[in-house]
Amino acid sequence: GGERAPDALSEAWASADHDAPTLVIRQIDTGADAAIQRVTTIALVLGGLTILVGVVLAAVVIRSRS
Repeated sequence: GGERAPDALSEAWASADHDAPTLVIRQIDTGADAAIQRVTTIALVLGGLTILVGVVLAAVVIRSRS
């Protein structure tokens, strides 16, 4: 969201509990989650369309044989 990595690290360090026995600061890539959601959505939509086309084609074949 426009925040520079060094700024985010500085904020995380400033808000950390420095008396804790361990300190972990992880990089979070918010773009990766959004990309996975887009890919999943596209895959589900394409799968649904494939099933729909298959049903329509089956109906056309069945009607043409009647």
